[in-house]
Amino acid sequence: MQNQITTPIVKGLIISLVLIFLSVTGQLLDFDTQSWYKWLSTLLLFGSIIASCIIYSNQNNHQVTFGNVFADGFKTTAIITCITLVFTVLFLLVMPEMKQRIFEAAATEAEKAGATDDMITTQQEMFKKMFWVFIIGGIMVTYVVIGAIASLIGAAVAKKSPIDPFQQPAQF
Repeated sequence: MQNQITTPIVKGLIISLVLIFLSVTGQLLDFDTQSWYKWLSTLLLFGSIIASCIIYSNQNNHQVTFGNVFADGFKTTAIITCITLVFTVLFLLVMPEMKQRIFEAAATEAEKAGATDDMITTQQEMFKKMFWVFIIGGIMVTYVVIGAIASLIGAAVAKKSPIDPFQQPAQF
């Protein structure tokens, strides 16, 4: 009996749904501006990609290579990035008050950093002009970098015992 292999699409969808649930919960409970909460989703993404790589190796009875495991983890990362990106854009379009909260949080952070009123105004104007570039680019870069690092670690820690074709007896 052959093991059922979970595809990167299924793993990416499950992880994305968990991240989306975490994001919506944070928005509703006003945790989304807390620094510890921002790291929570990052750690969850990182750990789930590593777990995804290990699951892939286990489902293939460890008959995988480093490259196979890394590729599966990175495919899962790509799926998570796409789903999260679509959700974020739709969420911000449906709930424009969230966009305003982001601007207010950025201004508050700038004040804490010691920025003057002119600097904050300039920052806000630029942020409003380039909002979608920052949101889409930020998600893509962050998720892809975290996913690549997690896929590398996952591929390194996943048990591997690939079949060497040269050690197999010749079949004629």
